[in-house]
Amino acid sequence: GKEAEWRTRMMHAVLISTLALVAVPGAQATCSSGRRNLDSYLADLVVDLDAESFSAYSFDITVSNLRCDSFDLGSVSSDAVDSSASTLDASAMDVGVTCNGEYSFEQSWLGWPYGSGSVSLSTSTSSVYLRLVALPAGEHGLPFDVDVSTCTALIQLSAFSFSGGLSASILNTLSSAIRPVVENTLEPRVCDKAEDVLLNVGLRQLTSALDDSLTPYLNLDTDGIATARESTDDTVAWGSWHLFRDPVEAMNVALLEAEEDHLEAAATALLNLTGVGDADGVVHLADVVELPSSFGFMDDAELHLSGIAMRGLPTLTRLQLLRPASSPAADGMALDPDAARAANVTGLVFEVSMRQLKVAAEVDLELGDAYNLCESASAAVTLEGIDVSAVVQVPVIESRMSGLTVAQVLDGLGSGGDDVMQCLLRAVEFEDLTLVRVKAVVNSLGASIEGKRSGVWLDVAHLLDNTIHLLLRDFPSPLLRALEAAVAGPITASLDESLRGYANRTHNTSSCIALASLNAAVEEESPAFSKPVPEDAVPLLNLSMVSIAADVVTGLLAHDERGRSLVNPQAVMRPILSLVTDKQNRLNFASTAGQVRSTGDNATTTPNSLSSILAINSISLSGLDNISSVALAVGSPPPVWAENVSTGEHSAYAVYVQVEVDSFTIHTDFSLHLGGLTPSSSSTDEKNGLRLHGEVDVVIRNASTLLALVVPILHSALQDNVTLDRLLSSDSGTTALRCALTALDTTGAGVADLVIDTGVWHVSGMRIYSDAAWASIIEDVLSSTLASALDIWSAEVRVALGDLASRRLRSGVDDALSALLLDSLGNASCPE
Repeated sequence: GKEAEWRTRMMHAVLISTLALVAVPGAQATCSSGRRNLDSYLADLVVDLDAESFSAYSFDITVSNLRCDSFDLGSVSSDAVDSSASTLDASAMDVGVTCNGEYSFEQSWLGWPYGSGSVSLSTSTSSVYLRLVALPAGEHGLPFDVDVSTCTALIQLSAFSFSGGLSASILNTLSSAIRPVVENTLEPRVCDKAEDVLLNVGLRQLTSALDDSLTPYLNLDTDGIATARESTDDTVAWGSWHLFRDPVEAMNVALLEAEEDHLEAAATALLNLTGVGDADGVVHLADVVELPSSFGFMDDAELHLSGIAMRGLPTLTRLQLLRPASSPAADGMALDPDAARAANVTGLVFEVSMRQLKVAAEVDLELGDAYNLCESASAAVTLEGIDVSAVVQVPVIESRMSGLTVAQVLDGLGSGGDDVMQCLLRAVEFEDLTLVRVKAVVNSLGASIEGKRSGVWLDVAHLLDNTIHLLLRDFPSPLLRALEAAVAGPITASLDESLRGYANRTHNTSSCIALASLNAAVEEESPAFSKPVPEDAVPLLNLSMVSIAADVVTGLLAHDERGRSLVNPQAVMRPILSLVTDKQNRLNFASTAGQVRSTGDNATTTPNSLSSILAINSISLSGLDNISSVALAVGSPPPVWAENVSTGEHSAYAVYVQVEVDSFTIHTDFSLHLGGLTPSSSSTDEKNGLRLHGEVDVVIRNASTLLALVVPILHSALQDNVTLDRLLSSDSGTTALRCALTALDTTGAGVADLVIDTGVWHVSGMRIYSDAAWASIIEDVLSSTLASALDIWSAEVRVALGDLASRRLRSGVDDALSALLLDSLGNASCPE
């Protein structure tokens, strides 16, 4: 019925809450308007007592129609007794109450005197002591009933009087003798009333509700696993995809080897990144899973919960993330191997272990119209020795990424990365996204409740707290089994539904093919060489001196089959390179809005917008003087070069330079920002997401560059200015060279093409500049990711990065060349 459904929902939510991490006060629960607190309830409470008869000094006295009000409890104390039985001691001290009623009496031997009237009595120092015992029974060992083994009441009447004529005067005269008799008569009646209220109205209904709520979970098949989706030939196998597997493996090894404070920081960053937790690592459960806020129980009672939050990262001892289900953990531990096997190649495993985990909430306990009562408290659940595993099937369809090339990814990251991320998300088959199972193993369970208002409610809340402590102390096994069963069953189902809803909200249908526009954008940034050829330009092959000079340079600087050259090319090229490098022999480039430009000594860092996933702030190349060979050709490239370089109509006026480098280093300064992934997250929120600043060095070996320089030599200048006698009359080689260069048309000169073969390269070092304890983990993950990318995509990476570098560096080299020519030719002239 409805009540059973309420109980099930209540226990479901409580069990969900125990998955949490320490309580952080959230939004305050609010009692319904007009409800009284416990003190007001007791002050307004009216209790009618049955007629009582007693004898004193040969008088038979009957008190009837006794109505008691103005109840007051000075204090309530309680203690869970450490005994073989599940026993709770409770005492109410300084009990105050006022009662008014009617009396009648007569002399028991003679029948006279007799009379009737009104009676009034009150107390403010009475007390009641009870010992309660829970009685376990049934196949699950849950407490099915509560009994009062001992009850002691001490009634001390502070006022006792009769009114109503002569008979009242007689009884008032005897009141000191009658008072102890009345007190002794009322004491067992008070115990009867206390037992009736505690057992029949309160505790027995609670134990019944507990049994009804837990039994369905205790009867669950905890070995059940959600129906896993079958993989297809077009499905990516996480364990075989090195680009994913290797960095994840590096991350998880780093997590296993990390100090516990590093784990805490890494988990906090992860929670912040996903938007599940805030900057302090606090997880508000209402943002993760849909929880009902109110639960009905007993006949006319409701429990309101709010501000359910969790924190437990300081006690984190083990964390494993995104491990392919088909790959074993580095430490050999597997918390749920059955679910991992069921998930097959598309499964990802998340595992976390903590010494302690807590959850808290603000609670309102509201009793309905019969009581019109509501009190507030803070409640917390504590779990010790927790292992939690979640296995998720994330099927990625390989064909959906067929339109995404390495070059597009690199271009996309340089332009902010949003399109790339959406493309990758589109490759996920969200309809088959499945939470196979969440499994939790808990060694011990604790709970507490604390009243939120001063007065007797604090003591009553402490009584509830001791009751909970007793249940958890003496009945841990069924409670833990119910928790673990609820996690594996209904909680997994609820989280699976939430996961699907989250996925549907956060992805769109951006096509990977649309990323082709990024290539067009890069082409637009670096358009093809289009400077016009001057009409007076001389084809370089017609200038025998230029051809001879090119052949001489090649003969001296190019290496033979054994890798040897007549003249050390490094000695020749270093002075030339010094014209475009800084004092540390580095060629610097800086990034602005995703574009790369040459900056020489004035390299600056201009991060991209906050929405970027990756901003390349600056790039510098060092070791360029490790040149092993230099070869030149003019007029037309050798056939082996012609396959790669393109100069079009400028071919006859071009000088082709091939430079081979043994090794050089690319130093990249970058900023990484991963915004929160929840729908409500704002990428510009400084507190949301993950922000890093770092550097990475990549060493490239056996690289070569083929440069096509358009060098239009003007025929008229050769005739009028650069004559043989002027060259011979120059006082130095430099003057002669500057004279010869006056024949160059600087407006038409430039870099027609730049082709880079990136050779073989590896990550030599990475540094993350952060005070965060988890920075070393990020270093390991990013280093492994780059290394894996170079390993798996080596051939494609060489082509893609070479192409990207060629296109984006060509304009920078062209600018540097133009600046060099302007500087060199600014005052160039030939001797008269």
